[in-house]
Amino acid sequence: MVRFLVQFSLLVAAAYIVVTSAWLREHAQDTLPDAAASVGVTVPLSDPRIVASVSRGCVELFDGGVLVKRYPAGFGRHRVPGLVGAQHASTPVGDYVVTRSAVREQPLLRGARWIEIDFPSEDDAARAFDQGLIDLDTFDRIVRARRRGEAPPCPPSLGGPFGIQGNFFTVSPKHCTDGSIALSNADVIELWRHVPVGTPVTIIP
Repeated sequence: MVRFLVQFSLLVAAAYIVVTSAWLREHAQDTLPDAAASVGVTVPLSDPRIVASVSRGCVELFDGGVLVKRYPAGFGRHRVPGLVGAQHASTPVGDYVVTRSAVREQPLLRGARWIEIDFPSEDDAARAFDQGLIDLDTFDRIVRARRRGEAPPCPPSLGGPFGIQGNFFTVSPKHCTDGSIALSNADVIELWRHVPVGTPVTIIP
């Protein structure tokens, strides 16, 4: 009986810690306005853009040419970025834009926020077609959608959708996702507040 009570108490304590941590991250102070002021810009940012570097393990938020803030980040489990195909779990490389921004319904399992990018690019689609991962009709639909400024179709064979997601615990190890970019929940909530749909996202190796 004593052992059961100890185990039950530990479970309750662990649940309390998890819930409290989630609440604190959801309501963490937005430090980006101070970071922006320190480099001479204001919020809302007039020309926001995101640069994610796989090799440096970070996401950087710029306002035009001014670096506003840098966040530690995790990337795809495959250490080589830019590989197309669901089997790789590789982070895409190239120029994209934010197409959708959402509050997650299961933050403990899926992170607190989701910032989706318009994967696949035309280059992604061309490589996928060359590798036999998509047919010519799918390739044409991807190209047409992108040239109309619409979110392209993303067939299951390519993995995805990809974007910037939250992570309940720390972003460790650096290669830890199915190809998306992972920030801590506190960081992705802050970034989500300041990057509207249409924000350019450049992902580099």
